[in-house]
Amino acid sequence: MTGPTPVRLAWLDALRGYAALVVVVFHLSPTVLGSDRHLALYRHFDLGKYGVLLFFLVSGYVIPMSLERHGSLRRFWIGRLCRIYPAYLAAIATQGFRIMFEERIRALRDLHDPRERLLSVMLAHLRFSVADAALYRVMFGAEVPAKAQFPELEQAATRSYGILETCVGDYLSHRNADLKLVRSAALAAWTACHGLATVMADRLNAWDIVGKDDPLKIGHHVFSIFIAGLDHQP
Repeated sequence: MTGPTPVRLAWLDALRGYAALVVVVFHLSPTVLGSDRHLALYRHFDLGKYGVLLFFLVSGYVIPMSLERHGSLRRFWIGRLCRIYPAYLAAIATQGFRIMFEERIRALRDLHDPRERLLSVMLAHLRFSVADAALYRVMFGAEVPAKAQFPELEQAATRSYGILETCVGDYLSHRNADLKLVRSAALAAWTACHGLATVMADRLNAWDIVGKDDPLKIGHHVFSIFIAGLDHQP
């Protein structure tokens, strides 16, 4: 038997919307008003802090009501955790994919040869996983919610993957290969990157495979073999 549907308070929803609008205006003001005017306004009145404090006030009013509706402190915190934790993981993963995107962009600087560009992008994937193994595990862990639920996560992951796919396409085009293979070849390249990166991010469980060699040195050999294989298409 379900309980009565909770009644929404229109004035509270309006206050939430107002607070969100204030925060948006704060973040847009440097672009819309210019940095100088934004800073001049900031010295007199901090819109960002005002909006966040308003959110805290609304939360302080709503939480006791929510606790009363749950009827149990335990159920209340479990419900809160189930709502917040997936979004928390998605936010971390989104930032991880953005950092990986920037790593790949940096890896392409001053490179013009299609083979070197593809190799450099694949090595950037490996370098990222070795430099921040914990973040890498979160990004590709089973706990991360489906990307479709979080548009920013999906966009960040797609942008990062898109660089790899573009480099694969450029290499195949340079080799006069059938461009219909780009999608499959890009998936194969990602599989090579992710497979080796996962091993290197957890080297203690694969010590007999990788030994004490430099991860990037191993990656250079493995990815070079993969790229050479692109020249021998079925």
